[in-house]
Order: sequence, then C-alpha cells, then structure tokens
Amino acid sequence: MNKKVLLIVNLLLVTAVVLAIGLYSIISETTQKQIVKDYTKYPYYQDMMDDLTVNVYDVIAAGNAYFENHDKGKGSGYKQFQHWIIQNEDRFYPSGDRSNFNPLLPYEIRSMYEMGNMVPSDNPTFQGVTTAVISENNWEEVGPAVELKTLYNDTRNGNGRVEAIWVNPANPSHIYVGCHGGGFWVTTDGGTTWSPKTDQLGLTGVNSIAVNPNNVNEVYIATSAGGSGNYSIGIFKSVDGGNSWMPTGYALDIAMHLTVVDRIILNPANPANLFAATSKGLIKTTDGFQTYTNVLSGNFVDVEFKPGDSNIIYASNSSDHTLYKSTDAGGSFTSTGITTTGKMQVAVTPAAPDNVYICDKGYFAISTDNGNTFIQGGSPDEGKGQYGGFNVSDTNPDLIINGSLDTYLSTDKGNTFTKVTNWIYGQSTGVGGNFV
Repeated sequence: MNKKVLLIVNLLLVTAVVLAIGLYSIISETTQKQIVKDYTKYPYYQDMMDDLTVNVYDVIAAGNAYFENHDKGKGSGYKQFQHWIIQNEDRFYPSGDRSNFNPLLPYEIRSMYEMGNMVPSDNPTFQGVTTAVISENNWEEVGPAVELKTLYNDTRNGNGRVEAIWVNPANPSHIYVGCHGGGFWVTTDGGTTWSPKTDQLGLTGVNSIAVNPNNVNEVYIATSAGGSGNYSIGIFKSVDGGNSWMPTGYALDIAMHLTVVDRIILNPANPANLFAATSKGLIKTTDGFQTYTNVLSGNFVDVEFKPGDSNIIYASNSSDHTLYKSTDAGGSFTSTGITTTGKMQVAVTPAAPDNVYICDKGYFAISTDNGNTFIQGGSPDEGKGQYGGFNVSDTNPDLIINGSLDTYLSTDKGNTFTKVTNWIYGQSTGVGGNFV
C-alpha cells in the first residue's frame, strides 16, 4: 500500500470517528429530550413525590409537565398534586432538598413522650414541630381520638374527616358528630369519651345533622356511603339520641339514584318542617320526611333559615352557582342575583338576622338587607377553594371562620381574612374545616 492510499484510509478513519461522535451527541440529546417528553405522557411525578431523594422542584416540574396535556378534573390526581405542592414547597424552601427529612419525626417524638423520656419543656420546637403553636391559637383536640395516617403510607385509620357537629345549647358537654368515614358519634362528657351510633346501619358516613331544639333526642342525619362519590342512602331519624335509627320517607338506592345530601336544616319554630340540600334538588318536608316535595331543581349544596323568621330561606345551587331566596316558607324561590363560580356556602347569625354571608373559592360577600344587595369583601381562602366549613359567630356578626384547605378568620365582617392554621403535617394546629 503506497503512502497516498494510506493517507486516504487515515482520513476516512478520522472522518468516521468524528461522525460517530457527532451521531452519539445527536442520539444522546434526542434521548434526553425524549425523557423530558416522557414526563408529559406518564405521571412519573407520583413516584417522585414519595422519593425523598428527589428535589421538590423536580417533582413540581414533572407534575406540571404531565398535567399540561392531561385532564385536571375529578379523579385525575391534579387536586392531590396541588395539595402536595402546598404541603411541601414552603417546608423545603428555598433549596427543595428533602434528603435529610424524617417524615416519622412526630411519631418518634410522641413515643418519647409516652415512654417518659421527654417532656414538652425540654425542647418546645423539635425542628419546627411545635407544641407552643397550639397554645397560641387555643385549639384543643377533643376526638374521637384515633391513630393518624402516617405520611407516605396509603393505610388510612380512624373515623374519617368530620362533616357535621352539633353542640347542645343547654349542655355543652353533650355533642353529636357526623364523620365522612365513621358515621354518627356521641359524647356526653365534652369529648373525653365517644360512642359510635350508626355501625348497624351498614353505612360509613354522615354529611349533616339536624336536631329538634325542643327535644334533643330527636335527630335527623344525612347519610353517605363515604368515598369520592359520597352518595346517600337517604335521611334517617332517631328519637333516642342516636341509639336507634329508622329510615324516613326520603330513602335512596345508591346505584339507582346517585344522590348526595349535603345539608339538612330544621325549623326551630316547627320541628316537623325541614329542608335538605341535595344533588338532585332542594327538598322540603312538613312532616319530618314522612313525605316530601322537590321545591327547586339543581345541585344544592347549602340552605339556611333566616334567624327568627323561618318564612325566609336561602339556598345555594352549584348547578348555576346562584343564591336563591324564598319569602313564603319555601313555597317559591327567586334568584337573589348573586352568583359565584363554584360551591357557594351560606351563613347567617342571630346576632344580625338581616345579614347573609356567602363564601366560595377566592370570593366573599355580605348582605345586610336579607339578600337583596351584596357587598364583596376580602378573599376568604387565598384562592385555595371551599371545603364546606363556613360560619359566623352567633354573638358577634363581625367574626367569621372559613374552613378551606387551611382555616381563615375575619374579625371585621369579611373585609380581611387571616390564615390561622397551616396544612403542613407535623407542624399543623389543624387543617381546614369541612364544618365550622
């Protein structure tokens, strides 16, 4: 082989090496781009959330990439992803590093308390897990007490979230509670001990409670099967404080009706007169639900009597996001003209009977003339959404509490709201409320 041929061969070899390096670079870059594209096709963010070696901001980027081209509605996981961001972004700000995080720290501290190896005064903060916060906000757990679900563990324990609370005005130690996953519970000692009262009904949830003020043993409950559907088997009644139950005329077959009963209210001037806000309309009875009529169609989520005047009734319809009003005891209803975008909650107070308060995601308004006109106030939840817990003090019309993802308090009639609990596991003084 002469020198000229040898030179050509060497040039070809060098060219081949350069082309190979270039092709490798192109393939590598394409592969990396493909990996990024994969985040848009598959919910890798779910496994990343549970992997403490993955930076918070990498999880957020992966989740955002996935939901950019996927549905964000019910059952998609988008709401849970947003909850995760709220829980973790502030906690690990600014680095996003979770590698030194111990999710079981609250349980380990609790075990040390129980073994007598530590008392709160030894170290009141425990790297952010504080006992002082509870004292500052004056919150105290009263049960029913169960072991909580542990972080990063799919096992769920306990009675489920609390959906309804009734406190006996004549005896504050006598309390009824309705739970999403645990039914109806009773305490007569202010929460020291609790008794479940609906285990025999074959249901797991109670959405709402209505009690006859003249006979507190007469109780109505709106049932639910629990779970995401929250469908009801109807309204049940007890005449012995929950020890036994009987179905009313408003009985439902879950598979056939697929109906949610969000709220029951009882007319204190006529305890046989009740209303129920359901996903299939607003229901009225004048005989304790032996019979009933559907007085308004739509998906109703809340209903209230005007304090002191049961002829006036307010009801919120999430089908058209409108507040309706009756002035003839529910014989007819007209729109108040006030609308929101989600599930509007309604509140009234005997301290100012002409006032009507409404709350929805990022929106609060108040009427001081029986719902004829409304004035918009401040944001009641920082735009996080409404979870059903919204109420006004019975003695102070300026004091308002909204239970969103966190809990918000207003002391100036809704002009401003302040967050008073934090939805952060291990540092929480309570999360937002389904019932206030």
